[in-house]
Amino acid sequence: QFVTLENVKSINSCIDGFYFNATDVNDTSTYCKNIVMTNCIADNSFRQGMSIIHGYGITVTGGEFTNTNGTAPQAGIDIEADAATSTSGDNVNKIIKISGARFFGNIGTGVVVSGQDNEGITIEGCEFYDNDGGACDITSHTVFRGNYIHDHATCSLNALVTIGASAYANGSVISENRFISNSVAKPCIYTHAATSGIRVVDNTADDCDYFLNAWASMCYVAGNHMIDPRNTGIGFASTTST
Repeated sequence: QFVTLENVKSINSCIDGFYFNATDVNDTSTYCKNIVMTNCIADNSFRQGMSIIHGYGITVTGGEFTNTNGTAPQAGIDIEADAATSTSGDNVNKIIKISGARFFGNIGTGVVVSGQDNEGITIEGCEFYDNDGGACDITSHTVFRGNYIHDHATCSLNALVTIGASAYANGSVISENRFISNSVAKPCIYTHAATSGIRVVDNTADDCDYFLNAWASMCYVAGNHMIDPRNTGIGFASTTST
């Protein structure tokens, strides 16, 4: 607790470059709390660039999480609340902010946000490119704002930013992002039918396949700009409200 990491590099890790976990999942006093990471680098990690399992108040500013390859999930950062083993009743990951970081060359996704007990997850002002799994895979409530997603030729998920099949992602916000020159034949954003209340606001897509595939109910879409889409600009399911 109360740890500051500045300019720390993890290169060629045999598992995760950085790992934040409780010593006792049922005792929140053992959770990783008030961690500040500034301009840290995880490159060529085998499983994840960084995993956040049990964290309260973790701030990641700048740095790079790149070229993760070896065994799944192979993400740059995985915020994976381990609620299944916790009886504490608390949200396992709270107030996690990632800003100004770069994610590229990962075999998996740039950032994964999963688990039922996340609260206050924000990813903003980051750069994502050439990640085989796309930019962000979200199955727990997240604000994904002001990021730059470009030059993805492949994407193993439904979209570059995917809101997956979990009601815990309800109310997530995808706003003010720029999707530029992504040649992959996938949407920039996908919202699964199992979710609702997703806000897709003030994003820009230029030279991409198509912008949004919206299956979520009560999906609010406003203020977005689509320039030269190679396919449909926006596709809505019949049950989607906007």
